[in-house]
Amino acid sequence: MIILAAADIKNVLGAANANVSDADLNRLIETLKGKDVNKLIASGLAKIGSSGSAPAASNTKPAVQ
Repeated sequence: MIILAAADIKNVLGAANANVSDADLNRLIETLKGKDVNKLIASGLAKIGSSGSAPAASNTKPAVQ
């Protein structure tokens, strides 16, 4: 079982320039306690896959006027 510490999650989010309150972080950890991370990931991927495909991102720049 993988045990996630609040500090570890904050470090990952900080690397992505994302902020989270301590209250939200603690609530997340409590919600995930005792759950299998691999099953959570598989479930999330299945939900993403069932939502259909998103339009492809465009790398073209808008024309300057």
